[in-house]
Amino acid sequence: MMESVSGEQGLDEITNDGIPVEYIICDGDSTMMARVRNKYPNLKKRFDKNHVVKNIGKSLYSLQASRKNKLSKITVHHILKCLKYALAKHQGNTAELKENLKNIIPH
Repeated sequence: MMESVSGEQGLDEITNDGIPVEYIICDGDSTMMARVRNKYPNLKKRFDKNHVVKNIGKSLYSLQASRKNKLSKITVHHILKCLKYALAKHQGNTAELKENLKNIIPH
């Protein structure tokens, strides 16, 4: 609750200073977005890179634990390393990022 309230207050201060806000980068907290959607209906959400990698890592480790897929810790670590590299290298270039992400698994 405290995070969403402070996020909303920060957004109010920025917009009151005349700075237009189109995107908000956050961790996927739906409470925050629910609070600010009423005041800022055109606001778009983007996930921060660290939370994206963390969530994909959790999914890969749960696949590994299910024993249905043969993923070693080394393989999961390598996939996450490639993902981090692709996100850093192709920042702002969606087409190249998409192509690079498609090539991680066949590689």
